[in-house]
Amino acid sequence: MRMKPEIAILLAGILPAAALAVPTAVITFNKPLPGTTTAADPTLAGPIISDKIIPYSTPPGAALPAKGTVQVRVVRGADGRLNFYWRVRASANSRDVVRALEIYHFPRRVYDANWRSDGLGTNVPAVVGGTVIPGPLVWRMHFLFRPSIGPGQESRFFFLRGRTPGTQRAGIRVRFGGSRSAMLPAVGPR
Repeated sequence: MRMKPEIAILLAGILPAAALAVPTAVITFNKPLPGTTTAADPTLAGPIISDKIIPYSTPPGAALPAKGTVQVRVVRGADGRLNFYWRVRASANSRDVVRALEIYHFPRRVYDANWRSDGLGTNVPAVVGGTVIPGPLVWRMHFLFRPSIGPGQESRFFFLRGRTPGTQRAGIRVRFGGSRSAMLPAVGPR
């Protein structure tokens, strides 16, 4: 039995829309992230091109030492675009919290951003933002965690999706309560 078009239109207006990626900006911005799934956005799934686990720690002599890992993953989506994913895991013996992940050396352009509710982890980034900064690192983007990632906790996968088929070297930093990690290697869009 087929549904009448009028009923289908009415239901589409009543049912909540699937949360898709949030477009970023090329000026200073902060935008909330609702979360999404591959069921809502099938272009997020595809073959994994690169998947690395990078260790991080607080600077030497930090009052509250912390360490853990950042998983850096690149997936070629069903639409051919690259999805740049990250996942933060704090060590159980850390004493500081992870407040944000900062991303450097991405070309200054619009990306799609969000986090995946259909994957591993518990903590989610509440906000994605971008800032123009002076010097050779002209564009810094960040994902802010609310609440912060505490000892023994881990984030869900969160991402930026670019409109480029290629990659180049980029950098990430983990922001703690009062300091930042050293610059860590990552992959970004060309």
